[in-house]
Amino acid sequence: MIDSCNINFRNVFVPDSNKLPGAKDFKNTNDILRKSRMMISFVAAGAAVGCYDVTIDYLLKRKQFGTPIGSFQIQQERITRVMGTIQSFLMLLW
Repeated sequence: MIDSCNINFRNVFVPDSNKLPGAKDFKNTNDILRKSRMMISFVAAGAAVGCYDVTIDYLLKRKQFGTPIGSFQIQQERITRVMGTIQSFLMLLW
């Protein structure tokens, strides 16, 4: 939840060129801000999934003792936790 407050403007002139297209009151502005926040959240989720993909590729290609490090249980457990966190975050967005 985002804290908000009341702001009162008196004798304020805003030129038409500075107004949001189609906005008639603050409710319209809130709608725009809400949609913007959602888009930013999806960008963050996309970045997290991208990092996950790069990590999986690294785990499969990087070898230690002649074995891909992705075959070690500790790495599998860690990457599983990462994916679980990403999925939980995506569930919050819906």
